Amino acid sequence: MIPAEIAGAAEQKPATDILKMMYVEPQSMASEAGQLIVAEIADGNGTLTGARLYYRDGSGTEREMNVTEISGNYAAFLVKGGGLADTSLSRIELVCGGVNRNIDLKAYRASGDTAVSKVEGSHGESSKSRAKSVQSDADQKAEENTVKRVLADDSAGITNALNQAQALAGAQAPKLRGYSAPRAGSDGQITVVLDPGHGGSESGACRTWNGKAYIEKDITLKISKYTKKELEKYEGVKVYLTRSTDKYMELYQRVDFGASVGATVFISQHINSTNSNEQYSVSGALVFLSKGQYRGDITQASHDIAYTILDKLNAAGFKNQGIQYRLSETGDQYPNGTLADYYGIVRRCVLAGFPGMIVEHGFVNNPNDCVKFYGSNSKIKKIGVADAKAIAAYYGLKKKDSGSSGTNPPPAVDTGWKKDGSNTYYVKQDGSRATGWQTIDGKVYYFNAGGIMLTGKQKISGKIHYFQPSGEAMTGVQTIGGKKVSLDEKGVIIAIPAGSWTLKGSTWYFKKWDGKNATGWITYKGRKCYLNKDGSMVKRWKKIKGKWYYFSGNGYMVTGKRTLGGKTCYFGDNGAALTGKQVINKETVFLNEKGVLLSNRWVKDNVGWWYRYGNGTYPKKKWVTIEGKRYYFNKKGYMETGWIKLGKNWYYLRSDGSAKNGWLKSNGKWYYLVKGKMQTKSWIHYKKKWYYVKSDGVRAVGKRLKIGKKTYKFDANGVCKNKK
Repeated sequence: MIPAEIAGAAEQKPATDILKMMYVEPQSMASEAGQLIVAEIADGNGTLTGARLYYRDGSGTEREMNVTEISGNYAAFLVKGGGLADTSLSRIELVCGGVNRNIDLKAYRASGDTAVSKVEGSHGESSKSRAKSVQSDADQKAEENTVKRVLADDSAGITNALNQAQALAGAQAPKLRGYSAPRAGSDGQITVVLDPGHGGSESGACRTWNGKAYIEKDITLKISKYTKKELEKYEGVKVYLTRSTDKYMELYQRVDFGASVGATVFISQHINSTNSNEQYSVSGALVFLSKGQYRGDITQASHDIAYTILDKLNAAGFKNQGIQYRLSETGDQYPNGTLADYYGIVRRCVLAGFPGMIVEHGFVNNPNDCVKFYGSNSKIKKIGVADAKAIAAYYGLKKKDSGSSGTNPPPAVDTGWKKDGSNTYYVKQDGSRATGWQTIDGKVYYFNAGGIMLTGKQKISGKIHYFQPSGEAMTGVQTIGGKKVSLDEKGVIIAIPAGSWTLKGSTWYFKKWDGKNATGWITYKGRKCYLNKDGSMVKRWKKIKGKWYYFSGNGYMVTGKRTLGGKTCYFGDNGAALTGKQVINKETVFLNEKGVLLSNRWVKDNVGWWYRYGNGTYPKKKWVTIEGKRYYFNKKGYMETGWIKLGKNWYYLRSDGSAKNGWLKSNGKWYYLVKGKMQTKSWIHYKKKWYYVKSDGVRAVGKRLKIGKKTYKFDANGVCKNKK
């Protein structure tokens, strides 16, 4: 955001004297994080402290976006969604040296000596950027020689993007921010760990051309040995091989070995192959790196080393296939919760804390690559030497016979605290400005992406931090906003109220620093407690703002599933009792206001009785046996009583809904029921006497009745007199 106090009129100055370059990443190449747009200001304009980009949407309406990050002379923007075409950019506001500059990008693009760069290509190959899209072919070819692409498929975060933009501009200055790969260990040396890919039972990529076998594990071992031999011609370097013989090693064993010897950098050397058996169209060298999801400082160093290796391999005859990334496809995550890198070597090096990469030297399924690069030991040696020279060049190593006593001494740098107007910086030994969290002389400071030291109240990564006017983080007990608070080592107010517990009788109270009793919610040792208005600590059940909570005998709020008073209760993560319909362990249950699991029970409403199961469902159009009695529930779920007809049969249900058994007198007539069902055309043997119920279910009485081929006599009570 551009501060209001410095926005306004500014001295007139040609746009080209202010804006050196605009880089617009093609929409097709944008990463998941967004499309990258970078503006570089020219030297001599003061410190860049603010930027805002304006563009036209599809309807022609001008819209704006604030800068995502500023580093040195670079302002980076990340555009979410589909991204922007370079022609949609209308203007940019830049705050340089306290002066607001408003630059018309359409006019800037039309100027003959400007570069609004777009990158084309894929797979990290070095491709040419173009100046204005309206330039002639001749102009474009001329521009190709001045602005080259040093990007992979997409941006690995703003850290990498800014360095890539720096490369686009052709700058040769030191890295802008973040981690710088160590140039020497504590003993003045760097430690290079070379990892010959595969080995033992794992052959890697293999092909046979014209009777000659090309086996990756054998070729990579030779490459690594040649690299080691060449590097050992230099001073200030220790070189280790993860394997020096044909043996199998797990990936973790390789990286663990690197960590055990204090690796400065870890290079895993490989030969590539596609799924095709024979493919002449694939060729060249490429490097697999971390995407920068975690420890972006290490990733940046890996990029710089990888580019150096690719340049040397390109000089040795390999086509430069650039840098590639691949993220986990199984959901593996880094400690910060981001998706981890796919390749084990890359991922483990990031976690181990040193730059690591996989360098692929050509394709074994390309017969031409095999002959050209692996056809003899001398050709393989050329590869190993190229890798060694790249490492030596990056770390500034000198040959032992050059008279140098070690690595190149760094140029003299004016280090320490620096002031630029109202801004304070800290310059490190490598000449770069300190960024992010830094501990200097035992005190903790935070510097933004431009290296400016922060003071006062600041929001960093979603948390509020407090800093003294002198920049160090406020710690311990401090007064902020008239209240005493306790802050951690980075100036974050600790959730634990400053104070202590006191016991009066059998009741606990929490005394604050001002001597008053705390009330309401507090967090103590990471757990929540609740104090009444008089300060007394709550135990057991407590209704707070209409919701029930339960607190243990120690006063801690409970969560999850609990058994209280012999009943199962459920509480949410916030401690409030879950109520009503809930899905727990994939099962739907009903809970009362205190989170108690409801069991099966009868329910009566203004229509009638129905039966609810513990999971909230109820029976409909069916017989149900409850506590040994049969009941019938109609299509709406209500219990039936009296006579009901189901299909061709009649049933009788008592007033309580239970099915009747035995004799029933209804409207002066007798019926016999079995599980509620009226019997018809049946003999009934009851208390050693025989009865007969007719087709209408009524008991035959006081007459003769022919049943089958025989006539039977029944008395007035329906007892048959001639059936034995």
